[in-house]
Formats: sequence, C-alpha cells, structure tokens
Amino acid sequence: MSMTIIAAVVVALVVGAVLFAMSSKHRQENGEWSNTLQWGYLLMMVGIFGLLSMAMSFTAVLLIFVVFTGVVWFWHKRVLKSKQEKLDDNHFTDYMSGFFPIILVVFVLRTFVAEPFQIPSSSMRPGLAVGDFILVNKFAYGIRLPIVNTVLVPTGKVERGDVVVFNYPENTKVNYIKRVVGLPGDTVTYKDKVLSINGQKITDVDDHKVYSYTENVPQMGPVNIEAQQLSETLGQKKFDILVMPQQPAVLVQGVRLIFQIVTSVHIIQMAVASAAKYRLGATL
Repeated sequence: MSMTIIAAVVVALVVGAVLFAMSSKHRQENGEWSNTLQWGYLLMMVGIFGLLSMAMSFTAVLLIFVVFTGVVWFWHKRVLKSKQEKLDDNHFTDYMSGFFPIILVVFVLRTFVAEPFQIPSSSMRPGLAVGDFILVNKFAYGIRLPIVNTVLVPTGKVERGDVVVFNYPENTKVNYIKRVVGLPGDTVTYKDKVLSINGQKITDVDDHKVYSYTENVPQMGPVNIEAQQLSETLGQKKFDILVMPQQPAVLVQGVRLIFQIVTSVHIIQMAVASAAKYRLGATL
C-alpha cells in the first residue's frame, strides 16, 4: 500500500473522530441524526477499514465488518422489539446497523459471485493491457469458503488456455493474472521460442500483424515496444500472443539470484540423495 493511501486512511480516521466528537448525539427535529455525526461515523469506518486492509486481505476485512455490523443489527432489532418503538435512541446501534445489509451484499457478491481485478503488467498483452479492469467469475472452479479458500462444491476444472487469477506464493497480497499452459502431470518446455507440452509442439499462426505499445520500464522511463502478433490455440481456447524476434528466449540477468541458488541446491540435494541411495543399496 502506497504512502499516499496510508496518509489518506489516517486523515479519514482522524477527521472522522473529530467530527464525531463535535457532533450532537441527539436526534434532530426531523428524527434524523446530524450530518456531522453521520460523516464522522462514515469516515471512521473508512479509516478503520483501510488500516485493517494493511494487515490482512480485503475479504478478511469485509468478513470482520459483516460479523460486527451483523451483531449490531440484531441487537438493534432486539432493542426496537423490546421497547416497541420505531426509533432507536442509541446513535451507535442505529447508525451501524444500517451498514449491515450493504456490507453483506458486497461480501456475498465479491466472495461467491464475481470480483474485480486490475491488470498490473503487460504480460497478458495484446488481450489485456496495463490498467484494464476485469471481472472474475468466483464460482468457475468451485464454491469456496472465504479466507481459508477451501472448495465446498466443485463446479469445474482448470483447462489449458484459461485466464486465471491467483495469489503470488511469495506474497499472497499480490494477485497474478496469467493464462494456464500446463496442467498437473504435464511436462512443459520452452526452447528457441517454441512451446511444447508433453513433447508436442504448439504451432502458432502468423497473423502478419505488428503490435506496438509503450512500456514504463524502471530506471528507463517510457519505452516504445514493437512485437509480432501470433495466434495460438491451447485446448479449446484460441487467443493472440506476442513474440519479439530480436529478444532471446530467456534473459538470464532477469532471473533472480535466489531462484538460481534454490534451483542449484535442489539439484545438488537430488544428486546427493541418489548417491546415498546407491551406496546404501551396494552395502546391503
């Protein structure tokens, strides 16, 4: 989360607290609470929501707000029923209970129906560009429990060519939007810019099109890029891809050192394990 957003969240919380402290805690002649009190509550909720979002996922924060406002809503209804009155004189329960239906609907729609995402990079061009917003079907592969992400009711399987959204393993707060190439058990090879799955080469169709776009490269600024546009088919999905003939298949300097070290250690461990197994077998 950027410093600008953090500052905005803190300002909202502070301004909301000030407005709440300055506001009248009694109903006006028209039966409504003062605008100052309502704005105070609203800004404080925005601030608290933002602060919690720094420490946990958006879904987790929504769930907390659903549970909290739900408890207040039930208490509010109970008070009105016991007093047999139409208005609740407690500004906290009266105002907070009004948020419950709205937050509940947002939570259900975002968790079980659809969720918006923004494209962060150019890796999905030409179909998806930086800044594009997409709406993701949340029940395409199954109805899941929020937070723990456990599938309750399977509704489909991942197929080659699907565009999926998943959490980056090293930082689950970062969402990756990629196209599925390999499935469990597949052997995927990319050599000399030719993709192969289980030994079968994927043939691309040259559309004789040139795709141009501007990429904001770190430490270099805006850079104009031109690529060859091809058509590719994976399973039942057909889509466009970009190929840059002037670039190598792999930029070694772009591979992180930690990845190289982990890969090397893994290979060494496998070799040592094989050697130990051989010695053990010889001894027996």
